[in-house]
Amino acid sequence: MSWGTKGSDKADPLPSVSSTKSKGAEHAVVEDQTPEQADVDAAFKETVTRAITKVVKKEIPEKPTTDDQNKTFRTRLVSIWMLTNAGLAIAIESMTGMPSKDPTADEVALQKKQSTYFGVILYATFALSLIRFIGVRV
Repeated sequence: MSWGTKGSDKADPLPSVSSTKSKGAEHAVVEDQTPEQADVDAAFKETVTRAITKVVKKEIPEKPTTDDQNKTFRTRLVSIWMLTNAGLAIAIESMTGMPSKDPTADEVALQKKQSTYFGVILYATFALSLIRFIGVRV
């Protein structure tokens, strides 16, 4: 089975002819059921009229469901989180600044910045762990 063949495993019925036998007749008679030209023209005119007329659709704005609002919130939260993490990565990468002509002074300044950065990370981790510990105890 592949795309586009759904339902093709069933054979369409073949057209059939019905015959009737009147009382007192020897042979069955097949009646011709061809429609009158006026009926065909009327059906064609009706079809063309339906095809030409414009369908007026009244659009009703859809109100988002609670699930849609939650999905939108989560999407925006993750996007903001990713952008702030990217900003933090750029800030950390550019902490060293432009190099000067004195490599020893650059090395001392870099060590000072690294020390400050790791101190902030250490105390932030300590504070968050303390908050979690207090939250578990309460």
